[in-house]
Amino acid sequence: MSVPVAYDMVRMFSGPLAPAPRGIDRVDLGYARHFAESWRGDCGGTLPTPWGILWFERGRLLKLIDRLEDIWSETIDTEQDAGLDEIKLRLSSNDRSSTRQRRKSNAHVTARRFANLFSAGGFPRGIRRLSAAPQNSIYVNIGHVGLAFPWFLSWLQRRPDIKPVFMLHDMIPLENPEWVSDASMRHHRHMTENAARYATALIATSPTARDSVMRELRLRGRGDIPVATVPLPVAPIFLEPAEPDEELASHSYFVVCGALEQRKNHALLVNVWRELVRRRGSRAPKLVVVGSPGWGGDAIQHLLTRCRELENHIILAKGLSSPALRRLMSHAK
Repeated sequence: MSVPVAYDMVRMFSGPLAPAPRGIDRVDLGYARHFAESWRGDCGGTLPTPWGILWFERGRLLKLIDRLEDIWSETIDTEQDAGLDEIKLRLSSNDRSSTRQRRKSNAHVTARRFANLFSAGGFPRGIRRLSAAPQNSIYVNIGHVGLAFPWFLSWLQRRPDIKPVFMLHDMIPLENPEWVSDASMRHHRHMTENAARYATALIATSPTARDSVMRELRLRGRGDIPVATVPLPVAPIFLEPAEPDEELASHSYFVVCGALEQRKNHALLVNVWRELVRRRGSRAPKLVVVGSPGWGGDAIQHLLTRCRELENHIILAKGLSSPALRRLMSHAK
């Protein structure tokens, strides 16, 4: 019989802050759905709040996952994605001003998203306390949010029967601090220290990530922690055959997907595209940059949008649903 799973829901409850999931959000949601739908043992979710640690039984957890996907427009038809429409418009036009301006998210929109998610969770009726979590559960924390803050994990001391398992995605902020903010470096150090303090096992995303994680943990006296190396989950839409799109197929473009951060090295692509335009002029392919600004992102965005010789060849996009991103990528060169 499979042991029960208590899944950390902190990242899911912060989801309405963003119009679409980032990479780590997709990973967290993929694991959550796997456990809620397929785990043979009992499964529920935990959520630290000012009123204590709340427990969501399996049915409520599934409702919250479904509702969050709706909020992120993960379930809409690709033709309804306004972000993809804008990209098509830019691919067809050399006039940046022709792009329709999407309304920026504001506090009212965000508040409605949170209210929508909370209603799916049944707040405040029917929510149970941590004591309802099954004995000898495995606590799974994939999303990182809260891992750096002792308050989010202190409840584990009151439930020593629960075995914590964390995913540490990488050690880049500790190994290469020159590419991250000081706050990110401190945050990652605290996450690693808390993992060393609480973890009974870890999940790594690749052999390279596993090796770097274990180097840091050995420095903290925890080289004994067992580690499972598991590839990142992929949203089902990316495994389906691509739908034909004559409009996208008629254009020559490339796609890079990832947060606008200095360590992603978008500056290299700017230099490459400048050379392509120098050699091929208007026949040069376009580059679609998909991602939201991270640390140093404003400077990168400035670089991508203010280079006059590239203004008709680089397209910035963010907030794409997974179906729209899948279609965009499937027709790229």
